[in-house]
Amino acid sequence: MTKNIRNFPWDEFGSLLYCLHLNDNNGDKDQHLIPFNGTINWNELMKAILKYSKNIGLTLEVRSSEEIRNQYTELEYLKLCFKSLTRLQSIVEGKQQCL
Repeated sequence: MTKNIRNFPWDEFGSLLYCLHLNDNNGDKDQHLIPFNGTINWNELMKAILKYSKNIGLTLEVRSSEEIRNQYTELEYLKLCFKSLTRLQSIVEGKQQCL
């Protein structure tokens, strides 16, 4: 979704979305980064998703690299994941814009 949020055929497929796995990337490949650690415009993406599927099930699907494992303990990494989910939930509830 990094490069095609606006070009995705939302009118055709948006209402068919039932569940999604969420992760971020830098636009080249599926990196499974924690949301807000790549280049996806989460405010724009969540707005598009929720326009068509207000009750969609969302799952965080991230993967830590060796670099990440050397930088954070498992608990610290899980806390970063939880923080990103909290930010996404705030967007879903309309409490904040993604900055």
